[in-house]
Amino acid sequence: MPTDALEVKLARLDGLLKASEGPLVAFSGGCDSAFLLARAKSLGLGVGAATVFAEIHPPHEIENARQFATALGVAHFVIETTLLGDENIAQNPPDRCYHCKKAAFSKILELAAQKGYRTVMDGTNADDAKEHRPGKKALGELSVLSPLALVGLTKAEIRLASRRMGLSTWDRQAQTCFATRFPYGTNMTKAEISRVAAAEDEIRRLGFSNLRVRCHGDIARLELPAVELLAAVGEKRGLISTILKRNGFKYSTIDLDGYRFGSMDE
Repeated sequence: MPTDALEVKLARLDGLLKASEGPLVAFSGGCDSAFLLARAKSLGLGVGAATVFAEIHPPHEIENARQFATALGVAHFVIETTLLGDENIAQNPPDRCYHCKKAAFSKILELAAQKGYRTVMDGTNADDAKEHRPGKKALGELSVLSPLALVGLTKAEIRLASRRMGLSTWDRQAQTCFATRFPYGTNMTKAEISRVAAAEDEIRRLGFSNLRVRCHGDIARLELPAVELLAAVGEKRGLISTILKRNGFKYSTIDLDGYRFGSMDE
């Protein structure tokens, strides 16, 4: 019997995965869902991956997901859709995540029924319970299983287990949809999302890592890891300003608190 705390959790996870007889994993390409997908595959299960791609999702995520699923040798289904047609999403209410998850996972469940998958799973982990995540309600309503959370696996443990498995995603930074760049109550359009996406992509190419361009109308509030703030206000300040202006922002600011997950919930 395993004695290490992590090994105990992994053994419980394997039991849940085997009981599913080959699940369809909602796969974003991030660390958590990649680990879940790879773990199921390692057990010899007929696992599949489903990625929903809409206007609010970063384009590079879909490519990351494709590459990982292909390398792993699992069936990968991409569901292209639109979400901004739903006013409960486009108007960005505080429970927007609930409506997004409900719409996206309803499509994944339809696909699962068509392809013969009995169980749909997602990569929610034990740490997510501590955060503002209205989408969890939708997962419960749709009977989507979150095995990583059920067995108590934290983000740190998932990274460690991923590294032990040799997964390239073990240290991948958490990514969020572009809707998180806008204050609640802001009407989101495809054009607004596109300019935020373009600005982030250009700034990332300057050598910055886990960044967010938060959109406050004509003002861009740039969040960067604390260790990168000096470069942003120093040698690369002018380049950043030019990029933000070129993408339609009249004024640009750098958030001195740095990047932190969920800052729009503050």
